[in-house]
Amino acid sequence: ALSVYAYVNIQRFIEANKWLDHTRAVVNISQQILSGVTDMETAERGYVITADEDYLQPYHLADSTLDSLVRKLFHLVEDNATQEARVSRLKRMIRSKKEWVRHVIEARKSSFEEAQSLVASGVGMKRMNAIRKLVHVIQQEEDKLYS
Repeated sequence: ALSVYAYVNIQRFIEANKWLDHTRAVVNISQQILSGVTDMETAERGYVITADEDYLQPYHLADSTLDSLVRKLFHLVEDNATQEARVSRLKRMIRSKKEWVRHVIEARKSSFEEAQSLVASGVGMKRMNAIRKLVHVIQQEEDKLYS
């Protein structure tokens, strides 16, 4: 009986650690996604102010890695339909944010005033805030599922 009890407890411990690792992975990947989107926005603003293409390096890096990170996150949450829907929505929001950033960068190539006006419109900030909120919800849900 003692052996069975020990075995069951070890299995519970292993399962709990598996879910803890899963939760950490979801939070980590979602944080990397948020960091990448933030880098895109920071790069965009630096470029608008300076017209120096060196400021776009973080934008290019984020642009090339975000899709992969979103796919990883989607894979991690595919066992949860609610989280899966959130990650799908996050993917669409990131695509929209990328398009906006590209638009602002292209506008800056021809006119500082036009790019400044686009940034001042608040569209990019609203999209960024929506992404932040959704990432926070995804992270909270994972924490709740683990608890």
